[in-house]
Amino acid sequence: MNTLNLFKNADNVEEYSAGKTIFEEGQSGEVMYVVLEGKVEIRAHGQPISKLGPGDLVGEMALIDSQPRSAMRAPWR
Repeated sequence: MNTLNLFKNADNVEEYSAGKTIFEEGQSGEVMYVVLEGKVEIRAHGQPISKLGPGDLVGEMALIDSQPRSAMRAPWR
């Protein structure tokens, strides 16, 4: 299954510039994101731990386990 194909016609697309935080570690989460283009850096305790790209899900764990966000996500170039 291609995640990008599931969301390519979404009408609630949000754009974030490089360096802008999408959400913070510890925040409650009611939505998840899909990276449509570009990259997103994942940080935990202020340290980069991963980079995600097109088709990757961001923030889905807060929906699954109802816990606060476990890491911060920010666009990265």
